[in-house]
Amino acid sequence: MPSLSPRIQLFADFLIPNEPVWDFCCDHGYLGIWAGLSGAFPEVHFVDRVPQIIQKLKHDIQRERYPMPDKPLFYFWPQDGGSIPQVVEGTVVIAGVGAFPLMQILEKLISTDKLQAKRLILSPHSSIERMTSAITQESGQFFGKYYLETQLIAPDRNTPRKVWIFDRTYKEPQN
Repeated sequence: MPSLSPRIQLFADFLIPNEPVWDFCCDHGYLGIWAGLSGAFPEVHFVDRVPQIIQKLKHDIQRERYPMPDKPLFYFWPQDGGSIPQVVEGTVVIAGVGAFPLMQILEKLISTDKLQAKRLILSPHSSIERMTSAITQESGQFFGKYYLETQLIAPDRNTPRKVWIFDRTYKEPQN
């Protein structure tokens, strides 16, 4: 099992077992690789708008640089996170980007009714006030579908980062 930074370990600690993991803006893919190696998650989705990042992750996993025990299903999405064509379920992690792109991804997924995740783990690197404002305006809710479960500070090199964890407020009726 690879060693995770304290910040990435915090994200890993809040993933919902036996649910898909969506690692948006995945960059190096450490969280998704850890989730795959743990065997606790049926699917791991790597999402990044930079195709080379996704190609490298796909290559490393397929070449078994990270040998998986009972491999989960891996999905690789080299595109903007807001344009994912399928329903996003399980746990969504968006970290390491500014609040503006983070909010754009979520707004696009919600506007197309693709965001059905049980949990959101959000940790922007900049424009923190935009996240704080959005949460404050909705009285601890997010897009009317998620409520603030917890707010933490994660160590990240020399700069502590805020982490917001939201859980789904209700389950929508199935057709």
